[in-house]
Amino acid sequence: MRGLQTAEATAKIDRTIGSFLQLLSPHFLHGAAHKALEFLIRRFEIHKYNVDAVLACALPYHGTRWFVRLVQLLRLKETCWGWLQGKQGMAPPARASFVARCRKDARVLKQLCLLGFGHAQETCSRGRVAFTTVVALEMLSAAPSVGEAELLVLLPHALRLIAPHMPPHAQVARQMLTLTLTLTLTLTLRLTLTLTLPLPLTLPLALTLSRARWPARC
Repeated sequence: MRGLQTAEATAKIDRTIGSFLQLLSPHFLHGAAHKALEFLIRRFEIHKYNVDAVLACALPYHGTRWFVRLVQLLRLKETCWGWLQGKQGMAPPARASFVARCRKDARVLKQLCLLGFGHAQETCSRGRVAFTTVVALEMLSAAPSVGEAELLVLLPHALRLIAPHMPPHAQVARQMLTLTLTLTLTLTLRLTLTLTLPLPLTLPLALTLSRARWPARC
């Protein structure tokens, strides 16, 4: 029983399950993946204790009946994903539903970015990163203006995706996000350069601009 495990054992199980579900995500629609999920639900009760990891695995496939069937098993009542429970026995939720929820509740946007961009450095994260990026872009384009809450959520993730070890799909996501943000908002020149240029080029250029703006005093 998961509830009887020590804190150290529980943390180790959570890390192992999280890593496995990341690898499983690209194969979510395969029958073997469904059997693996069924085993994890029965043996480790991931529908209770690993809700975020399960959602991160399945979100790119929100338009399938398998996603709806999985959501029916998850304990979402006290989370920001509780609205998905209304989809039980209904058609799979459209992407527009996620966009609308992100506009309405910044907690949903924050959690979506954590799930989608949290392990963007992994090559198996392509589907999660793509889904999260598209939802964020559609939210930005649909809103008449970007509020402080949305900006505080999106900017840290955009900055994090600058890391040089990020795979190409994460770099593309960063470029699309930052381009949309710079078109929507009036950002400072330094922040715009930091977001839009590769890291090795950004630092020397930022230093040059700093010296030009604030010359050394004699």
